[in-house]
Amino acid sequence: MDRRNFIKLSALITGIGFSDQIISSVWRDCLAATPNEEKHFFTMNKWQLVNELADTILPRTETPGAKDIGVTDFIDRLLAFHAYPEEQNSFQEGLQSMEKDCIKRNGKPFISCKNAEREDFISHQEKISGQFPASHWGMPVEVLPTPETYRVLKGMVIQAYFNSHKIAELLKYGNS
Repeated sequence: MDRRNFIKLSALITGIGFSDQIISSVWRDCLAATPNEEKHFFTMNKWQLVNELADTILPRTETPGAKDIGVTDFIDRLLAFHAYPEEQNSFQEGLQSMEKDCIKRNGKPFISCKNAEREDFISHQEKISGQFPASHWGMPVEVLPTPETYRVLKGMVIQAYFNSHKIAELLKYGNS
């Protein structure tokens, strides 16, 4: 299976439940933002961490990577304006826990790791993270414990990526 088909399938499997209107609205805000605009949810250090995690999850290949598309700005706005406070707190705590795990495994923060260390850390997160519940059209069909922060982040990265105008144009789908 090639990367494009894998990511499309992953987006369907994760069943992240934000409406099309919210996603479109967040991307419109991102496109209208100035390059040096302040972050809305993340501190600059957390934004950089999420940016590097996202780029390791979806690196540049023959298509742009997560960093090229600007998914971290999307996630920043999505969490700031469309997540409940308990979800925001849980995500921040989860990021902090992931960073501590990276330091424990590699002796340094994620953004200081080399590519091989980053890829190994992401593989480790894949192994230890919980699963998303199976869903149909965003409605859960089974109940599982709350997914780990890594799974939530990965789902947001994939959702942001495939709902961006740049990728819609590149892959020739949607109404971009």
